[in-house]
Amino acid sequence: MTKRSLALNPGADFDIKDVLSHYQAQQAFQAGDVFLIELDRCLKFVQTFPKAGSLRLAQEIGRNDIRTWPMNKFPFLLLYKETQSHVDILRVLHQSRDIPRWLKD
Repeated sequence: MTKRSLALNPGADFDIKDVLSHYQAQQAFQAGDVFLIELDRCLKFVQTFPKAGSLRLAQEIGRNDIRTWPMNKFPFLLLYKETQSHVDILRVLHQSRDIPRWLKD
């Protein structure tokens, strides 16, 4: 399977920086490093297998174009859309958030 290019939306970039800021504030620098390693692994996976993500949350609100992929070791979900040319990373959200509400906006 061929890897597609990735596009990181501003919302996803903000989310990642927010997570890292949280770990820095807690002086949990190693956790931040492990988070980045896991994020990179997940991004590479959805690049290669974009259809692997779940459509369940998007279907709850009547959409079928946004997929989610969980991060191991961290309670975060990648939210992304597959296009003809790339995988668009929309957000990296904590699973405790009301994600269906965010998808409606």
